[in-house]
Amino acid sequence: MEFNYGANLEIHFHQQNEVSIFLENTTSGEDEIKSDLFLLSFFIARKLANLEQDNSIGQSLAFVLENIEEQLDKIFDPNKFDDVLLVPYKGVRGRKRFLAHMVVSDERVNFRLKPKGFGILGKGLGYYSPVSAIMLIKYMGNKYRNNIKAKNGIIALCKYSGQLAPQITPVSQVQFAPQIASVGIGIFDGSLEQEI
Repeated sequence: MEFNYGANLEIHFHQQNEVSIFLENTTSGEDEIKSDLFLLSFFIARKLANLEQDNSIGQSLAFVLENIEEQLDKIFDPNKFDDVLLVPYKGVRGRKRFLAHMVVSDERVNFRLKPKGFGILGKGLGYYSPVSAIMLIKYMGNKYRNNIKAKNGIIALCKYSGQLAPQITPVSQVQFAPQIASVGIGIFDGSLEQEI
């Protein structure tokens, strides 16, 4: 089966508690949903790998992901997640931001993620990294709030990534991200059962 997914993502922090997201896909329809599930998987795997599971921040993100069903009212309904507000993207760059580019096809898999505005020492990444992952989940949740299959794929993907978190390292993220995506896509297209 041939497939070709591509996406450009920008997550902008206009204030510490105010985020906007710009996402551009090269596909539409069900392929766009699958592309978004791939993108979310790569992004979450990178954040889990960078935060590592031997510190409280990485463990907290893993806990939220694994227990995402307890947060569904915050993910799929209002714009706010705890104290962080998701606002519409208006073309203005945030002082701190994450830029990602993804290509997934039969021939290659490529995911690049660049943090901007954190300085050489990455000041503040311990806060902004997990928040960016949660807000991307929220963005996807809002995007697909009327699509039960896509929502179930997002939930399954989050739970599975939380379960795998202790195994995800800077080296292993490359193998785990597609595996995480396959769970979300399998739930979305019905090829997997709901239980993980």
